[in-house]
Amino acid sequence: MKQILLILVFNLIGSPLLFSNGLLNVDSTFNATSEHFARYDYPAAISTLNLLLDHFNGQDDYEVAYLLMWKAYAYDQSEDFAAMEATIQQMDTLRIQTSNPDARLFFDSREEFFLEWNYLKGTNLFNQGNYEAAKFYFGQLHTFDPEAWSFDVVLPLINAAVAMQRTGDYSKAISYLETAYPLVQTNSVKLDLIDNLVTAYIELGQFESAQKRLNQVEENGWLDGAKISDQAYFLIHAFHVEALLGHSESFEAYLKKAEAIAPKLESRELVHLKRIRAKAHQALGNPEAAEVSFEAAEKELLAPNSYFSAQHGKYAQLLLEMGKNYEAKKGYSKALSVYQKGLGVLLPNFEYKNNEEHPQDLTSTSRSFLYDLLIAKAEVLHHQENFKGALKNYELAAEVVENTIRYATFTKESTYRLLKTAKQNNESAIDLAFTTQDYKTAFYFSQKSHALYLQSNLDIHAAKIQAGVPDSLLQQERNLKLDIAAYENRSKSRQELSQNLRTAELNYDVFVNQLRADYPIYTLLQVPEKISVSAIRKRQRKNKSSYLEYFLGEKSLYIFSINSKGLSVQRQENTQALRASISQLNQAITEPWDNSTSVENSKIKFAEIAHQLYQVLIEPIQGHLKKKITIIPDDLLATLPFEVLLQSKNSLSYKTMDYLIRDYEISYSYSAQMYSNQAGLDRDEGVRSVVFAPSFTPSQNLVQLAGNQEEAEYLKTRFEAIAYTDSLATKKEFFKNMRDFEVIHLATHATVDSTQAYIAFYGDSTDYRLDLNEIYDLNLQAEMVVLSACETLKGQLQDGEGILNLSRAFSTAGSKSTIATLWSVNDIQSSKLIQGFYENLSEGMSKDEALRNAKINYIENEPIVAPYFWAAFTPTGNMQALKPAKRFPYFLMVIPLLLLALLGVFLLKKNRH
Repeated sequence: MKQILLILVFNLIGSPLLFSNGLLNVDSTFNATSEHFARYDYPAAISTLNLLLDHFNGQDDYEVAYLLMWKAYAYDQSEDFAAMEATIQQMDTLRIQTSNPDARLFFDSREEFFLEWNYLKGTNLFNQGNYEAAKFYFGQLHTFDPEAWSFDVVLPLINAAVAMQRTGDYSKAISYLETAYPLVQTNSVKLDLIDNLVTAYIELGQFESAQKRLNQVEENGWLDGAKISDQAYFLIHAFHVEALLGHSESFEAYLKKAEAIAPKLESRELVHLKRIRAKAHQALGNPEAAEVSFEAAEKELLAPNSYFSAQHGKYAQLLLEMGKNYEAKKGYSKALSVYQKGLGVLLPNFEYKNNEEHPQDLTSTSRSFLYDLLIAKAEVLHHQENFKGALKNYELAAEVVENTIRYATFTKESTYRLLKTAKQNNESAIDLAFTTQDYKTAFYFSQKSHALYLQSNLDIHAAKIQAGVPDSLLQQERNLKLDIAAYENRSKSRQELSQNLRTAELNYDVFVNQLRADYPIYTLLQVPEKISVSAIRKRQRKNKSSYLEYFLGEKSLYIFSINSKGLSVQRQENTQALRASISQLNQAITEPWDNSTSVENSKIKFAEIAHQLYQVLIEPIQGHLKKKITIIPDDLLATLPFEVLLQSKNSLSYKTMDYLIRDYEISYSYSAQMYSNQAGLDRDEGVRSVVFAPSFTPSQNLVQLAGNQEEAEYLKTRFEAIAYTDSLATKKEFFKNMRDFEVIHLATHATVDSTQAYIAFYGDSTDYRLDLNEIYDLNLQAEMVVLSACETLKGQLQDGEGILNLSRAFSTAGSKSTIATLWSVNDIQSSKLIQGFYENLSEGMSKDEALRNAKINYIENEPIVAPYFWAAFTPTGNMQALKPAKRFPYFLMVIPLLLLALLGVFLLKKNRH
């Protein structure tokens, strides 16, 4: 991976300077400086720049600013990064302190200075390894007209992409590089860009994509006449990809070509060559050869004249890879020492004395390397039976994940990839903690695998409010997110929109980084408190509930239950069989009503599996349960309606089966954090409600609903709701009203498939869909959103986060609770159930009690009572009771008006007399 730092200096040198006559021959010195830059003689250029600075210092800050800028470029190109930083600090001081009118105007209003200043700041931070901060400065540059730049438009995009790679956000790096690709004018820059693209593809395991890009280089002849360094990077990538694909013969051919030009390479290329050669040997299963190459790479990196330093992130990466190779050879002690050294590289304050030491401060810009090193260290300590040390490092790694999600501007794709990896490691930590009977620590790691991204979004939004971020900026952020959502929903099939999507993402990055710079307190307020067992017990005492949390891993199921006696943990094996049973139960519930499958056979199948799952999921901890249960599900368990589980098989009649709902009020939450944060949300005053029940136009190709109009009328009369029905129930009307109501009821169609999810309103084919990505950024004030539509709890299962569905999107948008559906529901029967739910709510019941009683009433009084018709509706979030706000009795205003009129008539008659 190679950083591009070249810049067209002469455009900058041509900037207007108002030189004056003096003892120094300014013109000749200026010309000499230009010649030094033309010959790449940066030390000589720095000397002449110092002469010019001595001449202008104290006379004209305007000229000094330009000269300092040139000097920073010269230090950059000569790789004297400490001097570059000192020069930038001088320029920053001048920018703040100058009172010179021309200089003040230059600093405050010259776009050219802003562009060049951000480029220099980003480059300087990048050179220091502060990649997260570098992304901020590079990211600001893309929004300006390329003609305003004094250097190539692609440079900041490529540098930003490299910074993203160093922070582990490979998906966004690819996005930036693909944005830059059409703008590249020269073969050398194309080679640099493809070098970084290939690196990102390799890290994502997309080896064929990497090979395709490399083939493109050869097919287009871009290596003809290329610099030796460009040839080297191409060959290094080529033999690495061939090794990863298992092509040993082509690997040897490319490696031989790379070794042939090695004597002509500089230190950074040599380090890269030797490191990747080692990784290629690893991929081909030859750890002995890999060790030789790793040690050669380390020696080259630490050489006196090396481009890299002993504190560079590249060294940490090399040490991580070396340690993995030692582990492959069962050299665990040696691997541990290497990992400790890597942590010391990334954490300058970590002065470890032995392998038992653990870092306290995790402040590092290379979070991906830091996370990997901590996990690697934990695994080695586990292997050495240092269980306490292993758990400590697993905990530190979990903290790095949380910090990354909260503070990095990652794409959702990269965030979810990180969470998936984290869940796998959390399972190892839970296994270890359970084995050592450290149950509270096991519970801690289970928490870190539930809705971390959702919670961070809620915390960050709350932090912005506390930090005083104005509504105008919050609206601007929402608009930027909606731009991204719109392009995400359309770019899958229209190639021309992908460029717009990348631009929208860049715009959002710039906004977020500027917001953090302007409101630093907002970042500090994001840190959540650690949820303890005692905090959950406090919440339980308030709502008199039981707490169940499940962790469904690749190997084991863990059930965490908390009651007045504390925490208990159960472990069960064979999760593949459990997953199969969950899918079979859901199939038995829905298939007889979706197709011609025999109802009787499905009923027998349902009864058998529903009881089996009860025995696995509930029976082991049933003695701990109260009537009210809050469940934090995981993985496929989030698709399971727990209330249909059968406590016994005493009946094969749907009406008399021993459902769990007969004895318990069941609700759900996304995480322990969200469950605990529900405290204090009680409402004594009534809530304002709105219902949307659209009809549909022919162009929408959606079946007209009969039950939704009945629902709307019922809510209007019984729950004091404002109703938008038929053609009034538009997306535009929803946006206009969504923040004015505490209860939002959507009785409509919802669609969920592999590529999209949306709620339908009335409209034509272009403006009726409220897409999943739009919902995430609605910024609601709702106490409850009811999604009376099909499959609003279905979606993509994301390991470590949960199911990405419409219900979760509304929770992310700010709704404190949702009522949503697990499968396609029957319109008419659902309407009956929903009316019963609101009837119970209006009588003061909590949401879970109101829904349970509506379902029990349905089972007892309806002729067809299979779980398909009543069990789909699922309550999630804060279950506090809600009562409708009474509308103002406007008719009473008529009385005083009549009295006034009568008084007026009386006075008029009196005056006449």
